[in-house]
Amino acid sequence: ARYGGPDVYWTEYLRVHAVSTPEKWIVQSITQNVTGRPIVAQMIGNDIPSLVRTAKFLQKLPVAAIDLNLGCPAPVVYKKCAGGGLLREPARVDAILGALREAVTIPFTVKTRIGFDDPRVFDELLPIFARHSLDLLTVHARTVLELIHKYDMILATGHLGRKEIFALVKTAKEIGLRKVVVTHAEFPSQSLSAQEQFELAEMGAVIEHCFTTMHTGKSSWEGMFEATRKVGPQRTMMSTDLGQTINPDVAEGFAMFAQTMLDAGFTVAEIRHMSATLPASLVE
Repeated sequence: ARYGGPDVYWTEYLRVHAVSTPEKWIVQSITQNVTGRPIVAQMIGNDIPSLVRTAKFLQKLPVAAIDLNLGCPAPVVYKKCAGGGLLREPARVDAILGALREAVTIPFTVKTRIGFDDPRVFDELLPIFARHSLDLLTVHARTVLELIHKYDMILATGHLGRKEIFALVKTAKEIGLRKVVVTHAEFPSQSLSAQEQFELAEMGAVIEHCFTTMHTGKSSWEGMFEATRKVGPQRTMMSTDLGQTINPDVAEGFAMFAQTMLDAGFTVAEIRHMSATLPASLVE
């Protein structure tokens, strides 16, 4: 390069959870670092014992610092309350940083955004960052929702509660997000009524129904049918949430879901739209 290479490198983030082990290829990028420059090991996750365990392991490697990612805006990350998703819970951020600051004896850094959906939360986050004596704070001066808007990504509500879902969908509409999905609307943690699902759809959200929620008895098929009719198939998406060893495999479960919908009076065209056409339009 004309002006020389980077002075320091960050690894890809290590995905940390209760049963995780550090990704071998990321560890290899540390132990076989041929750049001659310092390398910082980056973690992402929300489980404190697992983060502490991983940080202690990483400190045995030739790293210059340990970094916690509080900025990733990818839906698959924030739906699990990791990365930028943690910014919705300052108290949880505080607890995580406190545990890591105690466990990390080398420089400890954080990468963050100015909030999840509201930059005003940064006024609450800054004292938390200061309290834990971070060695470096990297700030991406955008909220997670702004990044989702910029790249036309899908915003999914994950396991938020009813109140938070309404607030998030309202904000998404206000800033012009095109792709908003209320996930497993009948799941017990939100248990949205047919009327509430209709109101969210009127705000621009797609309503997702997961086969496993009804198949495992967490919600009734009749309630899901009622909500689908009220919202309308055009704004409803079918999925399975399968992959567990105790449940049918994905293909079998989807076939069971489709047959159940047929038996309830939905047409082949409506089921095709909910299970294929609408989901495909979200990723175009």
